[in-house]
This record gives sequence, C-alpha cells and structure tokens, in this order.
Amino acid sequence: MEVLFRSPLGALLARPWVDKAGLFGLGRWYFPLSRLWAAANAAGEDTARWREEIGAPLAAWPEPYLRSVLARHAARKLAVEAAGSAWEASLFDDVSDEEASSWIIVAVPPPPVIWRRAPPSIRCCFRHDRRRGAG
Repeated sequence: MEVLFRSPLGALLARPWVDKAGLFGLGRWYFPLSRLWAAANAAGEDTARWREEIGAPLAAWPEPYLRSVLARHAARKLAVEAAGSAWEASLFDDVSDEEASSWIIVAVPPPPVIWRRAPPSIRCCFRHDRRRGAG
C-alpha cells in the first residue's frame, strides 16, 4: 500500500473529494444493491415477497422483468449452494469426527535451496548474445 500512496495515483487518491465520492457511492449504489440482494435471497422466486421485503410499490419494477431476474438469481443461488456442498463433501465427508480429531498437523519446512551458478562457458554465451542485440 505504501508504494501505491507514493505513486502519482496515490497523490490523486489522497484528496478530500475521494472520501466524499466513496461515501456517495456507498450510500447511493452499494447499500441499496445489498438490500435488494438480501431481499432476493429471502424471497426466492416470489415477487410479492420480494416487494414486501424492500417496501417497493407495484409499479416500481415490471412483473415479467422481476420474475425473470428473481428466477435467474434463485438458479444461481442453488448452483452456488450445490457447489459449496460438493466442495465440503469432497473434503470432509470421507473422514469421521474421531479420525479427524486424531490427526496431528505438523508444519514441515521447505527443503533448502541450493543456488548454483552457470558454468563460465554459458555465462560467456549470454554476454555475447546481449552485445549483439539478441538478448
């Protein structure tokens, strides 16, 4: 982060107007979007319940559009839940609680790295290529 703030971009970000713009974006865009998303999670595909959750009048969103958006959201939510369940099952279902509690996790350090220099003949070739403009 320190490198970012020392750059020209950092000088642009360290201005008072950035805070005002960020708060405006949070208040006008992110928080309302978050509320609509939470209402869609609670309502599923039920448009009437979604409207109740957000307190919107009937004319705010056309019913066919709202139905399609909520159906897509519900389908994607089910896909995410299925993927999460499959991930958890693949990692944790094969092991009983007793077996998992008997495991001992040991941190093993990585093997040491042995740095080797290239033989002089190879180093010379690289230097030669650089002088000719090939490297």
